[in-house]
Amino acid sequence: MAAFKEVNDIGGVKGNYTFDLIAYDDQYEPVNTTTNTNRLITNDNVFALMGYVGTPTSLGTLFVIEW
Repeated sequence: MAAFKEVNDIGGVKGNYTFDLIAYDDQYEPVNTTTNTNRLITNDNVFALMGYVGTPTSLGTLFVIEW
C-alpha cells in the first residue's frame, strides 16, 4: 500500500495511471478463488493479478486466465 500511495501521490505512472488494491477473500477455497478472479477480470477490469497464495487456489485461476 505504501508503494501504491507513493506513486499515486506524484500523479501516478506517467501522470496518468494510479493504483488501487482490490482484494476478495477466497477462504483458501479454489472455487472461491476462481469466482473472485473472474470477478476481478470481468467486473473490476484489473490490469494485473497478484498475491495468490497456495497451489490449490492458484491452479483454480488457470482456467479463468487462460480464456
